[in-house]
Parts: sequence; structure tokens; C-alpha cells
Amino acid sequence: MAPFGRALRKDFYLEPGYIPLNHGSFGVYPRELRNKLVAYQELCELQPDRFIRIEGPAAVKQNRRRLAALCGIADPADLAFIQNATSAASTVFRSFPFSRGDKVLCFSTCFVNVYKSLEFLSHQCGIELICIPLIYPLSDAAILEKARLAIAKNPGIRMAVFDAISSQPGVRFPFEAMTRLVQANGILAFIDGAHAAGQISLDLHSLDPDFFISNCHKWLYTPKGTCFLYVAKRCQKYIHPLAINSSYKRGDDPAFSFENEFSELGAIDMTPYMVVDDALDYRNSLGGEDAIRHYCHTLAVEGGALAAKILGTKVLENKEGTLTVNMVNVELPFKSNQPPEMVRKYFLHTLVYVYHTMATIYPMGGKWYARLSAQTYIDLEDFKDAAEALKKACHDFVQQQQQQQQQQQQQKTKKKKKNTKVAYPSGI
Repeated sequence: MAPFGRALRKDFYLEPGYIPLNHGSFGVYPRELRNKLVAYQELCELQPDRFIRIEGPAAVKQNRRRLAALCGIADPADLAFIQNATSAASTVFRSFPFSRGDKVLCFSTCFVNVYKSLEFLSHQCGIELICIPLIYPLSDAAILEKARLAIAKNPGIRMAVFDAISSQPGVRFPFEAMTRLVQANGILAFIDGAHAAGQISLDLHSLDPDFFISNCHKWLYTPKGTCFLYVAKRCQKYIHPLAINSSYKRGDDPAFSFENEFSELGAIDMTPYMVVDDALDYRNSLGGEDAIRHYCHTLAVEGGALAAKILGTKVLENKEGTLTVNMVNVELPFKSNQPPEMVRKYFLHTLVYVYHTMATIYPMGGKWYARLSAQTYIDLEDFKDAAEALKKACHDFVQQQQQQQQQQQQQKTKKKKKNTKVAYPSGI
């Protein structure tokens, strides 16, 4: 078993001096996968027909089997590789036979790209979006009660879209209980598990959602562009790839095959799908899924507490302690009336170029938070360094805001003086 913490950084292509606290956005993969990835790409170029038509698909199928076993998917044929969660969500939404007036339940913490896909459907197909606002910290029971009330108030909801672990804030959603709740009311359950695989244990066979998607490149150490779409057999007749191919059949055709349609990948780089096996082998060399989850969760809890102490704020957590998994959300010590995109842009450039770190910054409930990701290759010292960088960046930002406000006030004063007319005595 390899030691966790900074000593493990040598296994990854991480820039020296960089404090990597934002693993949740894009992930990274270990060095040892690179040679295997390149070797597959070279095989493709040596004999494209053999690789793309025969050997590549066979290797992809084997990797599907391994991933299905990890996620508790009984039949690997129910799982398809797709490049990312946004594409996977669009695949379901744009393929499913929605009718004008169909209702879709979602939450305000829905990932922006997923929400935009639903918004597109509301414009294109006339579906009605029922969005439940969530401002954390909330208990799981409170979230479920909000959903119950929305379902009771809006009969005839066709699909519910919710996270396993949301992005902003980076918190665990009660997706198991929500799945049972919506399905008990005759509503299809679509789970956006973009952050799930590699961060929490999954048993999709027992959970039995209608649709489940998850990136592998975020938390499972695969190259970018690796995601899976799981569709329950009862719903596969509705779903086809975004790019229709020669295996297409109507869902009610006896020859229809979800597996065949999603296995015909064409001339794309399928090699990221072919090293899932190797990524899982690497994770086993670290001690396996349980050891990785335990280290990362413990580090997130302890690192979040340390960061909050340095910043003089609080960790975003409920009384039950169910929100934090491997990402922890810490309140930032400033307020701003500036547009959120301007604030995000400032922190992005300041953290990356000045302080050589990164954290996802987002507003919620009148406050700003930083989402910090624990990972096997970082330790408490990294959280300390990142929190100190955030503290300095917040201080700089507040000073910048004050200077801008002073300049604006000075400009208003000058303009007021310029527009003031001099009153002369009559007769002059």
C-alpha cells in the first residue's frame, strides 16, 4: 500500500509548487496510465481497421465489465461509455419522448449544464420545469419534505432530476431516499452522479434508478473524457446516442439493442475507455476503494475545519453531518455586490496565477463559499496553505472593492460639481 499525502504526488503529473485543492472539477490520472494510453493510441495508428473495428471495441467491453462490477450494475450491457456527464445528460433528455406540458422536477443546485439542457427542452418541447430552491445547510429530511410537497402540489410529474453529490455546493444529496420517493409516485428517477464514481460506494442494482450518469475522470483516476451512462432495461427503448449510427432501431423493434447502439463508437479516441481497468488496478495498489474513501473523507472533514479556523468562518454542514464526503465547503470572509461572474473571475486568476492553487468559488444564500477537494495526494498542510492563500485573496478582493467604491464616489462628486451652475446676482 502506497502512503497517502504529498508523498504520492510523484505518481501524478502535477506541477511542482501547485497546491491541488480542486480535484473535483476535472480530476487527474496517474503517470502509469499514460504509457498504456499512448500504447493503445499507437496501436490504432498502426492498423486502424483492426483496432477500431475489432480489438478496440473488445477492450472497451472488458472495461465496461470491470466498471459495472464496481458500481453494482448486474448487466454490463446496461452501461454505456460517453465522454462526459453533460453529454450523458443530453443523451437522455434529447432522446426521451417528452410531450408538451410534461413536468420535470429538479433542484436549484442542479449542475448548470444539466439545467440548461432541461431549459432547452422547455423551449424546444414545451416541458414544464418545477425547480425546488435549496439553500444549505439542510438536513436530508428537509430536502425530502420539500420534494414531497412539490410532488403533491404538481401532479403528473414525469421525471425527477437530482444529484448524487452536487457540484456547488459540493455536498452529498439524499439520492437513495429521493429515488424511492419519486419512483413511489410514478416518477422516473434521473440521477446526476457526475461526482459519484470513486467518491462514494455505488450499488445501482439495489438502488434501481431509471437513469444514472457518472464521470470517471473526476474521482476514479481515468483520463478526461471518460463517463458512463446507466439506463435500466425498462427505459432503454427510449434512449439512443446523440449521434445516430448504423445500429439504430426503434425501441419497439425486436432487434433493438441499447448495447449495440452505444457500442458503435466510430472514429473517435476510445482509448480513455480502455484504461478504466488500469485506473482501478492503480487504486487497488493504494489499498482499494475503502482505504481511499476513508482517507479522503477524513481529510476533507479535518481540512475543512482547519480552513474555517484560518478564515474565521464556518464549514457548510448540517447537524447530522451528512453533507461532506470528499469535498468540503467553507464560508469565505467577504460579501460582494458585484456580479458573480466578476467575483469568480477575480478568484480564478488570483488563486491560479498569484497563489498557485485553486478552489471553486460560488455564492449561496448571500454568502460566498470555497469548495475544497480532498484527495490521496494531498494532506492537511495543503489545506493550510490553500486556506492562507484564500484569506489573502479575500483581503485583496475587499481592498479592491473599497478602492473601486472610493473611485466611483469621487467620480460622482466631480460630476456633481461640474453640473452645478453658478448663480449670479440679477442685473450683472
